[in-house]
Amino acid sequence: MCKNEVRDAFRVHYKAQKPIILAHFIVETLKNRPKYSCVKDALPGHVLKYYGIISRGKPRERFSRKVFRVLNQLENDSIVVIYISVNVRVKLADPKNVD
Repeated sequence: MCKNEVRDAFRVHYKAQKPIILAHFIVETLKNRPKYSCVKDALPGHVLKYYGIISRGKPRERFSRKVFRVLNQLENDSIVVIYISVNVRVKLADPKNVD
């Protein structure tokens, strides 16, 4: 399996694109970011970079839509906070208590 493309890296019987797995990827990525936050539009790129996946174009756009859908669920569950400073940012609500 080539880990250089999104469709190959996340193909494992569609399990990796389930919301629970993507939510875990997002939280782990934010835990390793400075101040546990990043720009909302850059989050899919950070997730892919953290797991060593190279992607451009349509596969990345599809992955971004799934990440943003899961991100909205995480915000409803109060795991992350989406706020506006100069731009729209995402931050872990309580980085100490997130598993």
